[in-house]
Amino acid sequence: MDQKRAVKKVSLITELSAVLAFSAVQNNDKVRLILFSDKMREYIAPSKGRNQTLRIREIGRITNQRVQTSINTAVQFLNNVVKKRMYMFLNFRFS
Repeated sequence: MDQKRAVKKVSLITELSAVLAFSAVQNNDKVRLILFSDKMREYIAPSKGRNQTLRIREIGRITNQRVQTSINTAVQFLNNVVKKRMYMFLNFRFS
């Protein structure tokens, strides 16, 4: 039963992220994705368009086997990569 709940949470988080990405695309904004746990796992550079959102939606379905999460890792990475102002949404699940 726990496995089904975990899959449902991941699916919900992925769909929420896709909705936010589609909204950004409607505003002609760029969208990026960072997947992290205790280390960086995946980074998709910012881009505009529907294809970017669909790509993010598919990659967002990747499941994480690690238990530890370090938000600090993602924030440090963003500080090194991002040079402009941006909105950031942190979507993650608690165990």
